[in-house]
Amino acid sequence: LCHTMLRTLMQHPSAFPFNVAVDPVQHKAPRYFEIIKRPMDLGTALRKLRSAEYNTLLEVKEDVELVFENAMTYNPPLHMVHRMAVELRAVFYKEFGRVVAKCLGQPVDGGGPAPAPSTAAGLG
Repeated sequence: LCHTMLRTLMQHPSAFPFNVAVDPVQHKAPRYFEIIKRPMDLGTALRKLRSAEYNTLLEVKEDVELVFENAMTYNPPLHMVHRMAVELRAVFYKEFGRVVAKCLGQPVDGGGPAPAPSTAAGLG
């Protein structure tokens, strides 16, 4: 379920800035590592999922949220990447809610942020 969710996010039209790690030179972000202390990107999250580095849905959720938090911290609110992070974060919460609902066997409503169960269910 989480693989599908991450692939869905990575294929979204607003995902391209978040699919790979920030390279401060290539992305013209020279102070990135001064400002962002815990870098994360969707590609790294997917790699961690595939290599079973996550034990719970909460760990997946925290890393994906970190992607968007970092983008919104580094880029000012009117910057395109900040706006794309806000947009993709909303898509993430909808998709994550579906994953949690499936894991819990509940109907899917597509609402806002969903609580993450502490079990490893749904990681695959």
